[in-house]
Amino acid sequence: MPATQASRFNLLLQKLFSLKERPAWNLLEDMFPILDLLSSKPEMYKLREENLFACSGRGLGGVGANGQVWCMNKVQGNLAVIDGLVLSSEGVGSEALVALTTVGLPADGAGGQNQAVGWDSRNASGGFVIKPAVSAANDQTGAPSFGGLRVQLSAGPIYVPVRIVLKSGWACVVAEDTSGANNNILVSFLGYERTVEPSELLGAP
Repeated sequence: MPATQASRFNLLLQKLFSLKERPAWNLLEDMFPILDLLSSKPEMYKLREENLFACSGRGLGGVGANGQVWCMNKVQGNLAVIDGLVLSSEGVGSEALVALTTVGLPADGAGGQNQAVGWDSRNASGGFVIKPAVSAANDQTGAPSFGGLRVQLSAGPIYVPVRIVLKSGWACVVAEDTSGANNNILVSFLGYERTVEPSELLGAP
């Protein structure tokens, strides 16, 4: 574990050891064999300052057009990790194509049939708002790309565990493979977001 990653676990380690100052970087290496710092327990997400989110959308097909849904990370300094996709379709569409891109990101909320929400009520404001940094959109494409992941949709709603990391300026887009009116795709992105660590920046050792 590089020294530059130590700050990511400062709060956790301070609570764990009742430290009065920042921990030494090698403390992580000493503790990793007996402590699962990357556990998916709710308490660990909170202590690592990772905020759960969900983005969903309904990509509408049309004549010569394929519906697609976006999960976008446009906020500088934010890192979004998608660890699950929920996919289903309406009509005769049979496949979903999943890809990453930095090109052609639509405006936040474009298409109307989408939403991005925080998924941890411990982060709610006084107005009961849990707003994530990531955003969602849905639109159409005339020629969906063959992404790194192709999923058969004919069996009904499908949950796909993934590990997709979006740094600022990147998006994950899921497109229906079949064009035509009423051939729609429904997508939910589940994951968490956090502040980028220095070691994850371009050019870091």
